[in-house]
Amino acid sequence: MRHADRRFQERGEIFLLVFDALDRLGRTWEEIRPLTEGILRLALDMRGYRAMKAKVFMRTDQSKDDTLFRFADASKIRSEGVALIWRRGELFGLLYNTLLKDIAARDALLRLAGEDATSDLANRLLDDEESQELLFYRLAGEFMGAGPKRGRTYSWLYDHLADTFGETSPRSFFTAVAQAADFLPPPRDSAIDHNGIRAGVQRASKVRVDQLREDYDWIKTVMEALDGLEVPCDPSIFIRRWEERQIVTELRRQAGADTSRLPLELASRPDATEEALLTALRYIGVIEFRSENRINMPDIFRVEAGIKRRGGVRPPASRTA
Repeated sequence: MRHADRRFQERGEIFLLVFDALDRLGRTWEEIRPLTEGILRLALDMRGYRAMKAKVFMRTDQSKDDTLFRFADASKIRSEGVALIWRRGELFGLLYNTLLKDIAARDALLRLAGEDATSDLANRLLDDEESQELLFYRLAGEFMGAGPKRGRTYSWLYDHLADTFGETSPRSFFTAVAQAADFLPPPRDSAIDHNGIRAGVQRASKVRVDQLREDYDWIKTVMEALDGLEVPCDPSIFIRRWEERQIVTELRRQAGADTSRLPLELASRPDATEEALLTALRYIGVIEFRSENRINMPDIFRVEAGIKRRGGVRPPASRTA
């Protein structure tokens, strides 16, 4: 490795070694953990190289697994971790940049911008939230209803697509906007409106939960068991429903010998109960503890799961009793 590092230096080149999908390194967490630790040790060692670097992508639950970081100087790896976060201004900037590059959409967007459509409009829409917000009100209307009581469209859309870490993915954001644009009947005075935005959140919730299922085999069984409940609620409400349907037993049956299909909290403890599922959901941003005896689930997951919340976006009609 040191010889290779010198060769890349001599050539004036940089070599980047990327690791991803660490949860697929084996069929059990007992196999995955030591291999993952080996990758992290290698990444730590490569910090001393000048032309060779390592980048490791980790799932949220794995990054919170303390057993992976028990080797010497492991804290240096954790301290240099970077969360892949899309902030509100960045997502709206991406939306406007996409529209301005589209021949069919550009002229319409510039007409909406009106007197603000100066030569630096594209630059301002990339990161100037005040300009983004004003233009979005022309696209979608200002309020999520008849007045400000239900919130303003610009902030409401982003907030209702976020997980418990306050993060919203580009796919969820664009799914919601596209669905809002297709919503019928179309609004008379704007491109989209609050009805379309709510429908967009419903659609984005399905897409986001489907994404979770790609990474976490167990999430479908766990979430479907909560259909019809209401949040915020006492954690015991979730636990009781899982106990009634023997979800932990079912998850272990589905996984068989492939314990990588289980939440880390269950795979690590043969005696773990349904309470461990709360920890698993909290680690991946699906639920949050608002107090010792109250938990909540953001709309981006709650809607598709058929879980209710007073005043919130309703689950699709087909999911309700």
